[in-house]
Amino acid sequence: MGKTKSERPSARRSPFHLATGAMTWSKTMQPHSAGDDHYFVSRSARAYGVFDGVSGSNGKYGTGAAEEAANFMCFNAYAAAHKAAARRRPVDPAAIIIKAHKRLARLASVRGSTTALVAALHWRSTKSALLTVANLGDCGVLIVRPYVHPPPAPASGIDHGSTAASSSASVSASALSSDPYSPAPSSSSSVKLVGFTEPMRHDSGMAHPHTLSATTRHIDRKIDRTAFVVQPGDIVVFGTDGLFDNVDNNTIVSALTRHATASPHFLAKLLARLALHGPKPDDITVLVGRVYEL
Repeated sequence: MGKTKSERPSARRSPFHLATGAMTWSKTMQPHSAGDDHYFVSRSARAYGVFDGVSGSNGKYGTGAAEEAANFMCFNAYAAAHKAAARRRPVDPAAIIIKAHKRLARLASVRGSTTALVAALHWRSTKSALLTVANLGDCGVLIVRPYVHPPPAPASGIDHGSTAASSSASVSASALSSDPYSPAPSSSSSVKLVGFTEPMRHDSGMAHPHTLSATTRHIDRKIDRTAFVVQPGDIVVFGTDGLFDNVDNNTIVSALTRHATASPHFLAKLLARLALHGPKPDDITVLVGRVYEL
């Protein structure tokens, strides 16, 4: 599946970047409003992050506590990534989360809790890059690799099957074509699932993700570290649980197969709209990147 845990990030600057697009919806159905979610993109550090403030902390500490925790972690994670890149040091996602949390722990005034996911793109070779991911909670990453096929052979009476990925769609297929910004489906492309992260939860339900707050201890032991080998053309989807709890991986792959050549901005809008049709009302943040070489 492209996943690797044996390779270490390098301080050498990768020739690869992610061209990104993002879309957010609040649980109150307001587009371009993130609710308790936050995300960042650091082009200089080739680093990306999504954070989901835990709404339960609003009930405990007051309205705004969840958003404040997510915002604080997001801002400080971005600053830590930018600083590492400026000093030409490896941008280590786990270290970034730990540094941001140390700042959070010093401020008793920020009492909410949040999940956190940070990823960074590193040098690997002239043909591929290493995407390292640090995750604490139920935000996620999913990566697919598009393939462009030659034109179909003349009809010969033989059914060669479909190149589209199968879908156990929890979202109706009609939602895939309901976006008014939708380009024509990419009929000559299909995609391969390269890999994805698993949510970190205390039980099998959706309501109890691992979280961090100012009082959380031993953050380093709680972070899940993963790495994926990616190459130019790969599509990387980052999202909060508002995406991944509402749209299963097969449906995401199916949507990306249909629109494999679309822009990251369009794909982020498409996946966010799919999540709106899902069963769980939640804030939705979708960040989509396509790997390219400068």
